Amino acid sequence: MSTLEIKSAPLIPITETVIYPGISNRIFVNEDIGNNIKELIIKNNTLAIGLSTKDYKGLVQLTADSFYRIGVLMKFDNIQKSDNGFIIDITTINRVKVLDFTFEEKQITASYTVQDDILDINADEEQEMIVYIKGLMKDLSHNFKGAEYFVSILEGLPSLEEIMGYTIPMMGIPLKSKQVLLEIDSLKERALSFIDYIIREKDSVHLQLERATDSPILNLYYSLKMRVSPISIRNTGLHRLKRLSFILPMTMDIILRFLQTWSGVSFISNRHQEFRLSKHGKDMPGSLL
Repeated sequence: MSTLEIKSAPLIPITETVIYPGISNRIFVNEDIGNNIKELIIKNNTLAIGLSTKDYKGLVQLTADSFYRIGVLMKFDNIQKSDNGFIIDITTINRVKVLDFTFEEKQITASYTVQDDILDINADEEQEMIVYIKGLMKDLSHNFKGAEYFVSILEGLPSLEEIMGYTIPMMGIPLKSKQVLLEIDSLKERALSFIDYIIREKDSVHLQLERATDSPILNLYYSLKMRVSPISIRNTGLHRLKRLSFILPMTMDIILRFLQTWSGVSFISNRHQEFRLSKHGKDMPGSLL
């Protein structure tokens, strides 16, 4: 496909994250968008544009100014109903630049061109970067319980595109920064910028762990660690977490992610700040990094 060839495709708004090319992924969409995708699949139209929004808005509130202009072309692999929406399995193909939008009732269509990468890195340089990135991520993962699964998948990824596509959406960096990385045309520059973010993330984690030595959260962790049974952990955590939530200048979800990381026990909060023990860590909110 020529980069100058203009095509059109349905547009899927991506909120609160950025999707990268070259990977298989799973996204959640609301009822309206999911029903539109089901109709597209029925018509054997399995291609669409995934484009991130600058902030969260309902479908009918979106305008051209709500979107970034660089996204990905993606293929729908599977769709299944879930609570309040649909879960879509996708494969992302390449980067695209959106030129124009057409807004219809419950559906957005966009014209686009392919945004080719500048392939300014040879095979030896790419392999050297891959080894270095995997080493950084492995070092960083040592600070997080349950990260072995993430690292095992990362180890099997053979290209910079796949590594960045798998890792960046889960990193704890601002959405705008993730979008800036996606928009870099030079593969070498994008990879170097990605490495810079990993190093900063690693340094930030180490600094936070050093500062946590006198933290009330850490004291809570040690209190929970002394308890063997999940019921005992739950009962202690239920009382202490509610008290901490009013004392500490941070949200309850941040506290929950901290405890998940340190103790390996998953607490899940709902809108009423109640807690329950989860069987699976993947139910936890937030990113791995």
